[in-house]
Amino acid sequence: MGIWKAGLSLVPDATSPAQRLLAGCVISTLALVLVVLALRRDRLDPSVLGLARMRDVLCGVLGGAALWLLTAVPMTALLLWLGVAEVRMVGDGFAALATLAILIPVVLLIEAIPEELVFRGYVQGSAARWLSPWLAVVAQAAFFLLFAWAIGATAAPGQWSFLPGFALILGGLRLMGGNLGWPIGFHAALMVATQWLLAHGHFVVHNAMTIQVLAFVALPSAVYGMVLSTHASKVKREPGEAVSLE
Repeated sequence: MGIWKAGLSLVPDATSPAQRLLAGCVISTLALVLVVLALRRDRLDPSVLGLARMRDVLCGVLGGAALWLLTAVPMTALLLWLGVAEVRMVGDGFAALATLAILIPVVLLIEAIPEELVFRGYVQGSAARWLSPWLAVVAQAAFFLLFAWAIGATAAPGQWSFLPGFALILGGLRLMGGNLGWPIGFHAALMVATQWLLAHGHFVVHNAMTIQVLAFVALPSAVYGMVLSTHASKVKREPGEAVSLE
């Protein structure tokens, strides 16, 4: 909690891309240091983080983001076509694209990478040594909710209805995907799209909750579950495998 508070304190002007990137670099670096120290203290192999094969992790990040886009975008388009929701761009399209370009590294560095490393990596991986795999998913979700409350991320309306499911979905993706890349990709894609549409003034969105629940969370999660459960049945996991940089 101190890491995120320290990093975000470097962003007095939340609209400055440079300051947000600086905060992200600080948060990700300190989170990595914390996890490395925790692994050494606990004498754990780094494979508990879900980072045993970096090639698989990178494929998981790209696959996770791509699978989210391939489900969320068509579903959003359908909702707009049916008139259930409405998205209207206001202002300059180039400014919106510039915001999107900076949002991707900012979300990765402030949220997706450090949060997945700590919670779905260290906390869930450590808990899985003592609990069944799905109880470890629940355990990390509980710690994640405590963390979100402590840093003030639950103050916005609707967060208490969103965050528990979000944490459980991310933990399930780590478990079924077999590495940390899948939750990182899902986390980054979802939060980039959400913040781009709702938090930067480039769009006016009517019935945003329907888009978030149905298009951004429910349908992608169902598709992920089917794809990764099939994938998990074909992959032989080796928990004690040494870290590889392939």
